[in-house]
Amino acid sequence: MSAICCNNCDSPMPDTGHRACADCRATWRQYGRKPGGPAEQKEALIELVAAAKDVTRMLEAVRYSSGLGQGQITRLMNAQAVIARAEGVLHS
Repeated sequence: MSAICCNNCDSPMPDTGHRACADCRATWRQYGRKPGGPAEQKEALIELVAAAKDVTRMLEAVRYSSGLGQGQITRLMNAQAVIARAEGVLHS
């Protein structure tokens, strides 16, 4: 029979039916988050939306200073709409 190890810290653990040891689960409960879990994913998405907003602001400046073609303007408007939808989902 092979030893059971924690999927998070790889330490040996008794067969409790959990994938992570009691210490790892206690830490997750204490901080209210699991590595790679929904809270971490939401933070990553918030950072991505912020970066996308920064790029769209830069493109808006270029649009008014030197001009963009109609296709580029359409893509910019679509990107702004997607960012607005993503922000709505993240803040709900």
